Amino acid sequence: MAVEEFIGKTLKDAGDICMKGFGHIKRISHKGDQSNVVTEVDIASEKSIISHIKRQFPHDTIIAEETGFYEKDSSRCWIIDPIDGTSNFAAGIPWFGVMIARLENWVVTASGIFLPAMDELYFAEKGNGSYLNGHRIRVSPEDSLKNVLVAYGIDYSEIEGKTDREMSIVKKLVGACRNLRDTNSAVDDCYVAGGKFGASLNQTTMIWDDAAPSLIVEEAGGVYTDIEGKPLNFEVTKENYLKNYTSVAASKALHPKIMQLLKN
Repeated sequence: MAVEEFIGKTLKDAGDICMKGFGHIKRISHKGDQSNVVTEVDIASEKSIISHIKRQFPHDTIIAEETGFYEKDSSRCWIIDPIDGTSNFAAGIPWFGVMIARLENWVVTASGIFLPAMDELYFAEKGNGSYLNGHRIRVSPEDSLKNVLVAYGIDYSEIEGKTDREMSIVKKLVGACRNLRDTNSAVDDCYVAGGKFGASLNQTTMIWDDAAPSLIVEEAGGVYTDIEGKPLNFEVTKENYLKNYTSVAASKALHPKIMQLLKN
């Protein structure tokens, strides 16, 4: 089975599970702080994805948001986010997605994001472009921040001063772009890849939040880096895979302008 077919089917099966539970969530659990929640549907979606991968690729490593690091002696790894945007999902808001990335030697070589409520399937394979429901997509051609929408996702943080620092960035972005918009989910990066948003930023992400969209944005002609403009390093171990990432997704024209704005 071709990787595009496998990722597409796996994502849509998980998406069906999500839609059956959407609007019917009765119990929400917290993981750590109030911004990090999980539902029974997250668990069911993840089990479905893992089952698909283990059947088709039994010797591959798997990193899954809810159930952890399944390490195998393989150069290939699958990174899973069963519901990105669980807070939205649990509240009955349709801004959520299911994400899968395939890595070889810790480099993302194929990835997919399915937005079930919108029936939108994004897919990219390294060197072959990005696609939405089979049609080629590209980042915005705009070269001025004043002409684009920008997303900035923010969560609660116990780190002293972090929220204040982020608010100063939000203030800069509001003054520089057309409007600030945000779903704080996979939708934001998908909209960057498809040209609806000019950029998307987030300073509180994990490997499963960034692996899949990084390739989709890049193959759509964009740039996906950390908040300092450096490439993201997805090489992890069982000991450090829970580390925090930051992300900036934008077109090649807009990315340096955002980096300059953040430095000022």
